[in-house]
Amino acid sequence: LQYGPSHASIFMQHLSEMKDNLYDLVISNPPYFHLGHGLLSPDQAKNRCRFFIDSSAENFFSDLKSRLKPDGTAFVLIREDQPISLK
Repeated sequence: LQYGPSHASIFMQHLSEMKDNLYDLVISNPPYFHLGHGLLSPDQAKNRCRFFIDSSAENFFSDLKSRLKPDGTAFVLIREDQPISLK
């Protein structure tokens, strides 16, 4: 397996929009609040980064699993004080 600029692609988009391929590596910083927890900002872009507005943590991890190759790896940044239950 080779890594480097000619072997890597960087996508900055919602995981649910990446349906056409399977990936060796996914690095993600998903939202960390559910609606009703934390204060909403007047800035909708900030809210999308901080809150699961039209999805959930469960959907995120389901999407993530379906986008990885069988031997793929994912690194996910989550807040220590916002535990996520994986079943």
